Amino acid sequence: TIVNIRRSNWDCGRFQRENLYSDMDEYYHSSNGNRGYRSRMIDWNLVPAHEIAEELAVNIHRHHAEISEGNDDEPLNIDWHTYIEASKAGQCAAVTARKDGKLVGYIIFTISRNLRHMHIIEATSSGWYVEKEYRGNLGIEIIKKADELLKQAGVNETSYILNGERASKILKRQGFKPEQTVWSRKYGQ
Repeated sequence: TIVNIRRSNWDCGRFQRENLYSDMDEYYHSSNGNRGYRSRMIDWNLVPAHEIAEELAVNIHRHHAEISEGNDDEPLNIDWHTYIEASKAGQCAAVTARKDGKLVGYIIFTISRNLRHMHIIEATSSGWYVEKEYRGNLGIEIIKKADELLKQAGVNETSYILNGERASKILKRQGFKPEQTVWSRKYGQ
């Protein structure tokens, strides 16, 4: 059963269809040895997470295997129902990057009022992925676009929970800093 989730005070209606476009350079290496950069158009959106749930479900195990860096000994067992319910309640959103309509990157955020500081609306990432061929510039750009879109929607603090060093380096370069340490213990089944 789902616990009754109370809607936070941020304006979830503002993220229904926020679009940004970005011309970014794409590095290429062709079969004949040519290398260089070419322009590509990326469509950026902040959408309710349930709108991309089916797209995620198809690829989530591949995404998880690529980004976990062998640090996650638990198999994925996603509670899609809770994600979808939270999304419909305005508490779960996704920043998406699309090229020609194809989802090439995303960050999933849970969004809520901070329980200790109720004037703060916070977004906490619970999943982040960029397709291999788009990593590099797009990995950095998705953080910048997430900041921009979340601020427009009324969020005033963003946190990322990570399992690896690659993402930590990107976040550090973008001005994020570690503020808390999470310690955990797993109990037997």
